Amino acid sequence: MVLTLLFLTILSFYFLFLIKKLNKRINNISNSINSQLDKNKLYLLDELDKIKEESNNLMISELHKIQRYNTEQINKKHEQLVSNELKKLRSDLNKDLDDIVESVKNIKVY
Repeated sequence: MVLTLLFLTILSFYFLFLIKKLNKRINNISNSINSQLDKNKLYLLDELDKIKEESNNLMISELHKIQRYNTEQINKKHEQLVSNELKKLRSDLNKDLDDIVESVKNIKVY
């Protein structure tokens, strides 16, 4: 009976030792995995920042292109508007001058 109790006690301590050893291995593996995850997380964050930066640069580039195009179009429209206004003004001025010339021709000198 004493031997059986002794054997069970030794067996219990051995199982506790094995459980402790297994827990230590599990903790080591868990720490290793966490460390690797942290590294992967940092790598992915860096890659995400790079992609974000490239995307921002691309958008800025496209916005500059659009701005240049819009500026060119505005300048063309402005030139057309000014040109049309000048043509109209010239036409009106020519008409007024023709009217003045006709008026002068019709004046009778006494």
